[in-house]
Amino acid sequence: MRNSTFKITLTLALSHAYMGEGKRRVTMNPIDDQVAEFPSRAHGSHKPVHAKKTARPLSKSFLLWCRSLHIYFSMFALLALFFFAGTGFMLNHPNWFKLEKTITRERHAVLPDEVATGNDRLALVEYLRSHENAHGEVKSYNQGDDQTEIHFSSPGAAMTFTVTHVTGDTNVLEETRNVLALMGDLHKAKYTGNAWPRVVDATSLLLIFISLTGLVLWCVLPKRRTLGIISLASGIVIVIGVYLWMIP
Repeated sequence: MRNSTFKITLTLALSHAYMGEGKRRVTMNPIDDQVAEFPSRAHGSHKPVHAKKTARPLSKSFLLWCRSLHIYFSMFALLALFFFAGTGFMLNHPNWFKLEKTITRERHAVLPDEVATGNDRLALVEYLRSHENAHGEVKSYNQGDDQTEIHFSSPGAAMTFTVTHVTGDTNVLEETRNVLALMGDLHKAKYTGNAWPRVVDATSLLLIFISLTGLVLWCVLPKRRTLGIISLASGIVIVIGVYLWMIP
């Protein structure tokens, strides 16, 4: 008798728990397009129940896009941000990193008569590039009665060629600086041609975008909004104060 009573009680408890579990699965709050499955008591099989899709509010979608773009654009521009931050610090302390230290080397060369006259500027410049290792932008081209002086500049280096028209004798003056000075010239987009300044522009725009999306994400945090406003206002006041009272 006791065994029968115990079996009936256990069966009722399991049935109640089973029905409660099924009800919990059906009435739970689905997220996005997740699918909830629960056993069908009628057929003994598993029948998937698809949660009803609900459209997100425009503001929530906008914030999700801001968060995603903020994260991925920050990672995409991470190396460039490190580069410009580090080189900016170096440029602010040139003596620490010996950015102005120059190594000078002088050598001699002889140019063919057809290019030594300097009348064909393009031919002379291209000959120096292909035969005398000239590289960089042509910063100046000065043609006189007896000599022509061409100055090439590139990040971290400079070359000056002084060509005598009659004999073709050429004096080559090479000036080089260290790798950190080269990086500093890249930071300033100095003598870098047309491509590198676009990299600088793209990095600047990315930094602006990352800052704006970060500001949007901060605005939706009500518990931290007050502290954020105080921090933002403090930064603005400090920068303006340094400019007004500490710059001679």
